[in-house]
Amino acid sequence: MCKRAGLGNEPRKVVQEMRRIILNDVILPTRQGNEIRLSCVTQPDKHLSILMEKLKIRVPKRWSNN
Repeated sequence: MCKRAGLGNEPRKVVQEMRRIILNDVILPTRQGNEIRLSCVTQPDKHLSILMEKLKIRVPKRWSNN
C-alpha cells in the first residue's frame, strides 16, 4: 500500500503517524437515567491528512458501533 502510494517501503513509519488519530467515547447521562453514547474520532492535522489522502484512507467523523 505504501509503495503504490509512492511513500517508500517503510509501513512502520506510516503506522506510527496513524497512531495520532484517537477514538474518544463521550457518554452523556440523561435525566431519565439512560446514557447517550457517541464515539468521535479526532481529525488528522494537515501533514497526516496528506499522508492519508495518498493512501486513500478516510477517517470517519463518528465511529459506528453497528
